[in-house]
Amino acid sequence: MHLDEDLWNIIENVRRAESANDLCKSLKDCLCILESKNANKRKFINYLNEHLLNIGGVHRIEALFGDNPETVRNVYVHDYKKAPLIYASHLLISISKIRDYKVRLRKLIDMFENEFNVPKTVGLSKEQVNKVLDFLQAKYGIFDIITCKTELEIFLFNNSHKQFNSFCEVFSDASQPGTYCKQYILTFASRAEEHDPYQVLIHEIGHALQVALSHQAMMIPESFIEMNKELDVYLENDKVATTDVFADVFAVVAMNKSYLADHNDLIRFFPARVLDLFERYFTELIKFAFDNREELKSKKLDIIWSNDGKAVKL
Repeated sequence: MHLDEDLWNIIENVRRAESANDLCKSLKDCLCILESKNANKRKFINYLNEHLLNIGGVHRIEALFGDNPETVRNVYVHDYKKAPLIYASHLLISISKIRDYKVRLRKLIDMFENEFNVPKTVGLSKEQVNKVLDFLQAKYGIFDIITCKTELEIFLFNNSHKQFNSFCEVFSDASQPGTYCKQYILTFASRAEEHDPYQVLIHEIGHALQVALSHQAMMIPESFIEMNKELDVYLENDKVATTDVFADVFAVVAMNKSYLADHNDLIRFFPARVLDLFERYFTELIKFAFDNREELKSKKLDIIWSNDGKAVKL
């Protein structure tokens, strides 16, 4: 199929984009084509998707065999030059209808143009992130749990975000609303110096663990609420039963007594007995999930936490 040179140039500009700003400009050009009366709109989408699909395949090959290969199986980290394009490609390649393509392009353009800001801090490098992943995998085998059902992709954006320092994006299939089909972690250059990027990253990995255990974006294990009741002064259930609290406590446990301890300012708020309780809980929860990860592929799992009646003082 023949495509005009101007359309090829737009596709090439998309492929070459190494920043959210450059990609945003190219996606606007794509949207203009789809909103025009150009007779080759259908061909344009087909060729664009073909190139985006190739980009996805190339990044997998580089992740496995490149100069800086991924070290944790089924976890892919995209550095700031590749993150915007690979993220956009994932969200576009499954769309074939022009109407739906335009909707998705507008959402991406709005995200890059109105939610992304010039960074005020420096985020973690891919090498620093991989070191954290290696540490957590060696300590817990945690990514065998998180990726038991689907791969995990981590996008490192070289922008700050209007609202978030990071977030875990969870996707589900309409045919299986009771579970998830993929997870992405998006990290940004923090909006302020007090948000340590290591703490932010491991907090999001805590969310990925929570989703793998519960199969839902906004559900935490019931055992976490029961464990909380061992404290002599504990949060009300409607406060403790939040995914952010679960992710925060996971980050405290994972980073405590490690080279990462100085990067988590929450650790100092908890006395040793409380930290020991948190560590005992997550050790048991993660071990159970690891031992039953084949079953975890198809249904949520949890431990039965038995309170010992001894309140732990805050």
